[in-house]
Amino acid sequence: MWPLTLIEVLAVMAFALSGAWRGREKGLDVFGVVMLAAICAFGGGWMRDLLLGRGVPVSLREAWYLPLAVGTGVFAQLFFRRRIEALTQAVNVLDAFGLGLYSASAAMLGLDAGLPIFSVCALAIVTGAGGGVLRDLIVNDIPLVFRREIYATCSILGALTVIVLNGAGASSFTQLLAGATVATALRIFALWKNWHLPRAAAE
Repeated sequence: MWPLTLIEVLAVMAFALSGAWRGREKGLDVFGVVMLAAICAFGGGWMRDLLLGRGVPVSLREAWYLPLAVGTGVFAQLFFRRRIEALTQAVNVLDAFGLGLYSASAAMLGLDAGLPIFSVCALAIVTGAGGGVLRDLIVNDIPLVFRREIYATCSILGALTVIVLNGAGASSFTQLLAGATVATALRIFALWKNWHLPRAAAE
């Protein structure tokens, strides 16, 4: 279905831009920026497919995934010449879209695999945040999902939306769209309001 393909394209591009932006922030060379874009775009999906035993990830089987991520990384390298606050916010919004789309799609795959609710939510977190975790570890940062940012919570609520609609008999596309919308909207709203989770108290 073309809507699902369009959603996949947007998700790959969103996370690829997020990875490329972080690579430029860290002063990586062209190859580093492009590699970080691809890892951020596909890392969560690779983890998901490994956990579900789905064999070779679809991003490696289908010919268009890798060129799309690489092309997005090259685009970012060419046009992200300097850090601009408005551009930073735009990349954060794109990252939020990637988080929502990957979380919702993972929740659907988890339900199809017969996983219980908690496992479906965990799979959504791994898929939605996995690429970002790998991105941050590679550039020697504490992953965003482990800091004060409201990130994993968005994945969980998106997954729960999918679970509820699945139980209500909604169509697959409705489940995906609603779950992605909930997760994305919450992440954007948290960025807008500068919401954070409390830090663990230091000894």
